[in-house]
Amino acid sequence: MASTVEKLAKSRVRIEATVEAQDFMKAIETAYQKTRGRYAVQGFRRGRAPRAIIERFYGKEVFYEDAIEELWRDAFESAIAEHDLSVVSAPTVNVRHAVEGEPVTLIMECAVYPEVKLGQYKGVEVVNIVPEVTDEQVEAVIERERNNLVRYIEADRPIENGDRITFDYKGRVGEEYFEGGEAKGAQLDIGSGRFIPGFEEAMIGIPKEEEREISVTFPEEYHAEDLAGKKAVFEVLVHEIRYPEYPDVDDEFAKDVSDFDTLAEWKADIKENMLKDAQRRATATMQNEALGKIADGCEMEIPEIMIEGQIDRLLENLQNRLAYNGLTLEMYCQYAGVTLDDLREQNREEAQRRVKNQVALDEVTKVENITATPEEIAAKTAEYAQYVGKSVEEFEASASEDEKKYLEEDVIIDKTLDFILENAVKVDAPQEPVQEEDKK
Repeated sequence: MASTVEKLAKSRVRIEATVEAQDFMKAIETAYQKTRGRYAVQGFRRGRAPRAIIERFYGKEVFYEDAIEELWRDAFESAIAEHDLSVVSAPTVNVRHAVEGEPVTLIMECAVYPEVKLGQYKGVEVVNIVPEVTDEQVEAVIERERNNLVRYIEADRPIENGDRITFDYKGRVGEEYFEGGEAKGAQLDIGSGRFIPGFEEAMIGIPKEEEREISVTFPEEYHAEDLAGKKAVFEVLVHEIRYPEYPDVDDEFAKDVSDFDTLAEWKADIKENMLKDAQRRATATMQNEALGKIADGCEMEIPEIMIEGQIDRLLENLQNRLAYNGLTLEMYCQYAGVTLDDLREQNREEAQRRVKNQVALDEVTKVENITATPEEIAAKTAEYAQYVGKSVEEFEASASEDEKKYLEEDVIIDKTLDFILENAVKVDAPQEPVQEEDKK
């Protein structure tokens, strides 16, 4: 099929394709065979009327629309191949000329991947990040492990800070008990800050099986508006008091929670792994900064459909995160006091940034002819197979062509980002200005 392409604004193109008369006639016959059951003609069972009879009753053009539907996809794909177009949307299709026995002209408009005029992509400046792991950070990891092995021992004394208690409570404002203010056998770690401010502090010193009353004031911003800012009294009865007993941090502790025989070896391993994680984060941050500057220096027209698609993905990610907490996107909008359209607009700038970065990244890949070698793809495959808990052989046997293509593209993205950072200029972070009072 003969076709021409006209470039339009915003990375859109207009394709004019000519379909030969015989192809149009074949498409009309195909449309008749597929759709003749739709048309009722007196004297014929539905679907049995000859084409000419249906055309006489409903008009000569009755099958044209369905015939065009049969034709445009082939015309579109032929034009894409002929003109090497990278389309990012389905086309709108209009017919300029359609007469049986004559060639048909189709006008199709669609968005294409934007052309890019790449600016500076080597030598962009990024703030150098030197990852560090402090002894305090290592100790925090150890402390979390220690907390996981804590035992709570029953105490025969009044409540102290840090105790875990089991108790009943019933709350009232004035003389009226309020909904949701009562529980039996509730558990609370004193000092955790889970209850209303002042409640846990007031519990300190209360012995077991002795009824007490505690006075507190609900915060002004409390989620239940009928209680916000109000004074309340809680009637409490403590049934059990337990204090925490933590294991000693020594070589035996290290053996229990790790694969190392000594505390020193375990600490060294923790620090090494934390440093690797910090280095990965630092590298990603510097790569993103460099890529963002490269994207800002590019000339490109992003088609709106690419931005809308990225907004869809951002909201889909938000919806997945909300689902972990039992929330939906609609509930989130209700709580935030926004509409779904508002939420889309709030994410537009971030979506534009991500699309620009991706287009710039692809252009650097193309200009530098960055590809993935079989060895690199094999290494990425082994990494991914381990991640999903399969052997390489199992993964390769079950992986689809799309999954294999994704791994190859992942290698190329990694290599391009590495290339960008290797060719960036790392500079020290700007120093904060010294205030006059700091000089004294």
